[in-house]
Amino acid sequence: MRTRSDERLHGLHHLFGAKLVPVNRAVAGDVVVVAKLNDVAVGDVLARRGADLATLAAPSPAPALSVALLSASHDDDDKIATALHRLSEETRRCACATTRSRAASWSTPWATRTSSDVGATAPSLQRERHDRDPDVQRYETIRSARECEGRLKKQTGGHGQFAVVNLKVEPIKPDEPFEFIDAIVGGAVPRQFISAVRNGIEKSMARGGPAGFPVVGLRVTLFDGKFHSVDSSEAAFDTAGSLGLRAALEAAGTVVLERIMEVTTTFPTEYLGEVLNDLKSRRARSSRRIRTTPPPSP
Repeated sequence: MRTRSDERLHGLHHLFGAKLVPVNRAVAGDVVVVAKLNDVAVGDVLARRGADLATLAAPSPAPALSVALLSASHDDDDKIATALHRLSEETRRCACATTRSRAASWSTPWATRTSSDVGATAPSLQRERHDRDPDVQRYETIRSARECEGRLKKQTGGHGQFAVVNLKVEPIKPDEPFEFIDAIVGGAVPRQFISAVRNGIEKSMARGGPAGFPVVGLRVTLFDGKFHSVDSSEAAFDTAGSLGLRAALEAAGTVVLERIMEVTTTFPTEYLGEVLNDLKSRRARSSRRIRTTPPPSP
């Protein structure tokens, strides 16, 4: 349905390990194997010619792990980038990632959702890279509400730079978007500079807080400030906003955050010890809500 192209089905099979078992038909819920498809990607829908089916795009979860793929030269960087894009299309394991190249260290960072994705994808890149252990993506947020001042005052001859902003920085839920509240009254900060203050705050959040991680979960209120009729500019208020946020984070302190996943597992009772040990090795914490189901009657 995506490409509107024709595909010839060369038979259906059930897959049992490495063994293919032919079947004549498949109904909704069946998992079958079809070989020799030309232009089919993960998430595509196959239908009869002339059908018109609307499908919903699968949501793309936010990445939780980052991995550095190290290479020996710039040429290898190109090969790795090509391989990652191909894997994104084929498996969607790193479809939520943004691939970037760092020429200085010849490494290609990429993001994925879980450690199992790393294990499943790594063999496909075995001939093209050496990988490091995945780093969990961390963030930080302010510990408590704090009022602060961001002040920029420079005079180096000619027009100087002057801007003062008074901010109130408060923590909100980490998964909520950044909130910026304009509470200026009386023209303490001219309207044309308000957006520059917000821009400076957002850039400072992206650069990272005192711990060096991106800052999330903030509500910032601009409630006062000062300006100069000659020396004030958007660039000055941009910098003042960044300085104000950093002052608030350093004064109140920050909390380092890490994404967690809630996982429900189902397994035979005899494997309870092995499963719990495996989860513990992955830094998991069991909720202890373990329910056992008696075996079926003979």
